[in-house]
Amino acid sequence: MTELYVHGYDPQEQARLISQAMYWQNNIILKGLELQPRDKLLELGCGVGAVLGILAQKFPGVSFAGIDIEPKQICQAQQYLQALPTLDGDNREIDLRVGDAASLPWPDNHFDYLYGIWFLEHVPLAQGQAILKEAYRVLKPGGKIYLHEADLMTFLTIPNPMIIFVFNGVYGL
Repeated sequence: MTELYVHGYDPQEQARLISQAMYWQNNIILKGLELQPRDKLLELGCGVGAVLGILAQKFPGVSFAGIDIEPKQICQAQQYLQALPTLDGDNREIDLRVGDAASLPWPDNHFDYLYGIWFLEHVPLAQGQAILKEAYRVLKPGGKIYLHEADLMTFLTIPNPMIIFVFNGVYGL
């Protein structure tokens, strides 16, 4: 576990991360994804499970896995995903693991897709290359890697509580 986790473990922040994923699901998270039943997808830095929940609901029959270095986030993800009423039986069994993305606990050529969103921003620059090498190791030949990082505008839009506060203040003038 890292000493300083940028998002912390406050329930309000956990809920904000889920709301942020919901807000961006069509324009970022699902954009360009064409998963088929029996595909296998690994999310790097899965955090609270918000993105995996969106993907599992959208793509039934796909096998999902997630890894995060923070044990508390994996516990949160397990609770969140188990509580989603719309996941079918297959997608409820999402393989969540605590671990380092630079040393993935899956065999070579295991996944059809690797997915990372708002992930590399949390990775020390020196580790980035090792993580990408490891991602390619577990990716099947012809598989795809989807990576998306914030352009900071994602933090300047609703549902960010500070932006809601500012909007309410401005519109209240």
